[in-house]
Amino acid sequence: MALAETRGEVIVDLRSRLAALELQHRDTTRAFETRVRELETALQTTEEEARDQAYRIQRFYAAALADMFGGVQADLEQDPPNVPSALERVRQLLDGERPAA
Repeated sequence: MALAETRGEVIVDLRSRLAALELQHRDTTRAFETRVRELETALQTTEEEARDQAYRIQRFYAAALADMFGGVQADLEQDPPNVPSALERVRQLLDGERPAA
């Protein structure tokens, strides 16, 4: 009889532990899913910002390059053409110097 009571107590204890673990698992899963959504949103925001910044940099350098070529064109359209100045502008660009803003 005592053995049956002990088994019954163990079963009640195990069911109680199982219920607590299931509750903990559910809460952990919810927290995990929430965190995943937060991280996905942060990643999407970061990707959008990076794309926007890349586009701005591209526009800046395209404008700077157009200005530089405008200067080269002006140098070459002078009478007489200012070839050394035009070549210097191109050399600066090829040497990796950033165009003036």
